Formats: sequence, C-alpha cells, structure tokens
Amino acid sequence: LSVNETTPKGIRSSITKPIVGINPLPFLEPQYWVGGSARNYEIYTRKLADFALWLIQRGYAVLFFPTQLRADPPVIEDIRILMNKSSAPDIEKNIIDYPVHSFDDLTSAISMTDMIVATRFHGVVLSYILNKPVLGIAYAKKTNDLMEQMGQAEFALDILQFELKSLQEQFIVLESQKTEIKQKLAQRISTHRQALDVQYDEVFRLLQWDSQ
Repeated sequence: LSVNETTPKGIRSSITKPIVGINPLPFLEPQYWVGGSARNYEIYTRKLADFALWLIQRGYAVLFFPTQLRADPPVIEDIRILMNKSSAPDIEKNIIDYPVHSFDDLTSAISMTDMIVATRFHGVVLSYILNKPVLGIAYAKKTNDLMEQMGQAEFALDILQFELKSLQEQFIVLESQKTEIKQKLAQRISTHRQALDVQYDEVFRLLQWDSQ
C-alpha cells in the first residue's frame, strides 16, 4: 500500500502545538463486543479520557480518529463526554475536530499528528506507513506481531492489563525516542516493501507457470 502524507494545510498550520492522534475502538462495549460489559467498556474509555487530559496538560493537542466508521465514532464521543466532565480548562480548544468519512480523510488525519496511540490494528498499520511513532494498545496477537516486526515491541501494551500510569510512562519513552523511531520505521518499511515485491513476483511466476 502506497500512501502519501497529505496534511490539511488550513488545519495544521493553525495549530502550534504538537498533536497526538488517538484511535479507540468499542472494546468490551456490550452491543458490539461478545461477552462485554458496560462497566469494563467504561474502564477502557475512562483510561483513554484521562490519558488525553494528561496529554493536554503536557502541552499537546489531541485528535481522535476512527478506522471503523460506524463503530468507532460513538466511542470517541463517549471519551470526549468523560473528558468534559473534568474540571480541566480549555479541553475542547485542545481537541481537533477532523471528520473522517473516507480513506483519504483517514490518512490526512494521521498525517497531521506527531505521534499515535492506536487500539485498532489498522490504526497501527497506517500510522507506520506514514512514519508515525506508535503506542499500541493491543487487543489481538496480530498487533503485537506487527509491532515486533517493526522493532517496536516495547511500545505494545496489553489492552487487558494496561493502566493509565503505564500508558503515560511508555508515552514519555516514545516521546524521547521519536526521532530515532522514525528513522527505524523508515528502514523497516523499505525492507518490508522489498520483501513484499519478492512475494508478488513469486506468486505471479507461479501463476504463469500454472497457466502453461
């Protein structure tokens, strides 16, 4: 997949703060998740709300983005409601509203950010393709596998075990290493693209041989 970084100039140029993108999903939300519960869903969204408030206090702007266009936006709204129940000032001024209705919207949203905190697998994949340092909240093995392949295993947190403190601590590490991480990601992406090209060449060679 070839994706170009397409930052919306009007929005990004008006924001002087660094931006953290947060990609949630309806983890354990009972209408969406088999075996879920309202209480456990609230625990997950509360952690992300508190984390986003902490980021704002740390001097960041926050951009929430979905990668599933029906299931994720209600989660984002629930997180924002929790944030606005706090006594912190100027919360909405530090949340970037950028509606995502298409793939191009999604890549533009990610392009605006400096770092990403993603729960969905595709939130991690697309962020890496766009060379963004990622803190992954992994709910499936595929996320851990991907982050290990990209040399980023230390930044994968288990969704069932992570706490606000561990999320904050790993973000600080990610923040301190973001330049080196971007260099490493660029190298890994290039290597993976070459490996994929070899795989495609082999598949097409086999198809041609089979048709003879």
